[in-house]
Amino acid sequence: MQSVILCVMGQWRADWLMYCCQLIQEHGGQIGDSRLLRSHDQALFSVQVMGAWDAIVKLEHALPRIEKQLGVRCFSQRVTQNPASIEPYLPYIVEVTAPLDGEWLTILVRFFHEQGLNIADLHTQQHLSPSSQLPLLTLTLTVHVPVQHSLSILRGEFIDLCDALNIDAMLSPLR
Repeated sequence: MQSVILCVMGQWRADWLMYCCQLIQEHGGQIGDSRLLRSHDQALFSVQVMGAWDAIVKLEHALPRIEKQLGVRCFSQRVTQNPASIEPYLPYIVEVTAPLDGEWLTILVRFFHEQGLNIADLHTQQHLSPSSQLPLLTLTLTVHVPVQHSLSILRGEFIDLCDALNIDAMLSPLR
C-alpha cells in the first residue's frame, strides 16, 4: 500500500470538500488522517491518501484538473515509512488553555523537542473567555513518548514549566 499527503488550498466553495473526497474515492484511494482549516473565505484541506501505487499515480495526475476546476492550488508528497525505524512509543495528549500569546506555545514546542519527543499532531483554536472576553488560545498536542522515557520525570518537568509560564495544562495518555 502506498501513501501520499495531499494539500488543497484556496478560496472556499461549498462543494470543495465533497469534490476532493469523491475524486480520491473514484481513483481508488482511501482517506487516512485529514484536516480541514477554514479561515474567512480561504481553506486548506490536508489529507493522507492510501492505496495501490496505480491509484496514487492516477490521483497525482488528476491534481492539475482539480486546480483548474476548483480554482485552488494542490501539493502532494509521497510518504515512505520504514517499519523497522519506528521506535515503540506511548501516545500522550497535551491540552493547554492560555492567553493568546505566542511565546508559551513556542516554549512548549521547544520543551517537547528537547525531551526528544515527536509531536504527531498540533491543533490550536482561538476563542474568547466567556467571563472576561480575554482572547485565549487552546492547544491540543499529541506527542509520542518512547517507552523507555520516564513518565514521572516528564510529567514533573512539564507541570513545573506550565506553572512557571502561568498556564493551565494537562498531560495524559491518549485513550
